Amino acid sequence: MNKDIIFTLLTAGVIAGSVMPLSSLAETGDSSGQSGTQSTTSQADPYAPTDPNVYTLTFLAPDGTVLSSYQAEEGSTIDYSAVDTSSLSKHIDIYTEQEFCGWDQTPETVTGDTTFHALMQTAVISMDSLPSRTRYASTNGTVDLSGLKVTITLTKETPQKDSSGKYITETSNVDISSTCAAKPSSLSEAFAGGDTATIAIYPIGQDKSIVSFDISTAGNIGDVDGSGSVDGSDATLILKCYAERPSNPDYVLTDLMSRHGDINFDNSIDGSDATLVLKYYASKGGDPNLTIESFLDEAGIKY
Repeated sequence: MNKDIIFTLLTAGVIAGSVMPLSSLAETGDSSGQSGTQSTTSQADPYAPTDPNVYTLTFLAPDGTVLSSYQAEEGSTIDYSAVDTSSLSKHIDIYTEQEFCGWDQTPETVTGDTTFHALMQTAVISMDSLPSRTRYASTNGTVDLSGLKVTITLTKETPQKDSSGKYITETSNVDISSTCAAKPSSLSEAFAGGDTATIAIYPIGQDKSIVSFDISTAGNIGDVDGSGSVDGSDATLILKCYAERPSNPDYVLTDLMSRHGDINFDNSIDGSDATLVLKYYASKGGDPNLTIESFLDEAGIKY
């Protein structure tokens, strides 16, 4: 029997399963009043339960700080979920985060005094490339994020150690470009205050932007009637302007015609501009997602 347990039993006055005051362990006389020395002996109860071995489980943070320490009986199941690891999560900066990812060992049951070391994983967001479009031929539609590439590099500690005693890490890359959003996302909102704007990029669900960039617009190219779209009616107005101006010295260009009528940017408003408008209108009928920017890019027109 363990010495510590023996002292505990003596202090409590419990011997072999029977309760007896410590003073009764001294010499006693018989019932006739005769004095004498009588030895008292006791036998251990062979059916008394054996006290289990108790061991200490210690859970450490990467810097050696004790997260939790408690004692448990040998053979009992270890409840890892009871250890609070929330304090290990941290934002090193807006691009880097760390969090707990596991323990260096995970036995199912208690077998002895055991120390567990927390393993960490580090995630770093990197901006590999900005959106390729920064100039727009419209104030309608959405901010184009084509060309944007944002990557998360995840470095994770494993339970294995190298020759210097450091945990071996595994690294993986995840492209999160498709989960990023622009704010503001609409061109009308972006250009509400003028012909230039600053766009911030946010990973979806995050409240901190990872980068920002500037865009500008040449106005609503081709939309000479102010309807918000480029269609056949714009082509008609451009042709009318082209036909009337040479024969009417009093003809005055409207503000919209002056700013948006020169589709090919050759410093004149003529039939070629009307042709481009009609061609765009027809192409958009077959591809509703076609933007005026993409159309002008394909035509090699700089704006």
